[in-house]
Amino acid sequence: MERFFSLDNPVWNFLGKTWDVLWVSILWFVCSIPIVTLGASTSALYYVGLKLTKNEEGYVTKQFFHAFKQNLKPGTILGVMAIAFGVLWAFNIRFYAGKEDSLYKVMFILMLVVGWMYIITIHYLFAALAQFHNTIKGYIKFSFMLAVQKLGWTFLMIIINVLIILATSLFLPLILVLPGLIVVTNCSIINRCFKPYIVQDEDQTAEEIR
Repeated sequence: MERFFSLDNPVWNFLGKTWDVLWVSILWFVCSIPIVTLGASTSALYYVGLKLTKNEEGYVTKQFFHAFKQNLKPGTILGVMAIAFGVLWAFNIRFYAGKEDSLYKVMFILMLVVGWMYIITIHYLFAALAQFHNTIKGYIKFSFMLAVQKLGWTFLMIIINVLIILATSLFLPLILVLPGLIVVTNCSIINRCFKPYIVQDEDQTAEEIR
């Protein structure tokens, strides 16, 4: 009986992580309400997710707001850029779709390629912001290059994310944990991809990406 109530019990460990995923999802929803802070809150979500998947979790609320505050400016810039690019891309893809002219068809295909580049990059972008120190341009460049370099893992993340979203559409209560579930799942893969780029010093801080 004493063993059952031990914090090392797999059941309690699972329930604890489930609560962490739910709570960090709620924090993300609340902090994303202004829209412009979407990037900063997503970065904070990834910060917690990277910790959880490395079994380095602590006080989730404290970790979330620490990362949110630390990455507020670059996160806001990247978030606004990501949203603006996504809206512009959607407008263009709709404009070129269904046109008979050959030039429009070429532009439609080009937009599909650009959209794919955007999707694979975004899967690493805010995780990179949460893990490393770099410039705005550096984050984007690193995320795209890593997405291409680790293309197999990138495809796997996208497939899993689509399956999670489909499952949520069939069971709506999952929306409460959707952000955290997607990010924690992604982080279990991203940690593997980041590992070669992380050099820890005596203070256990990550070296800046070059």
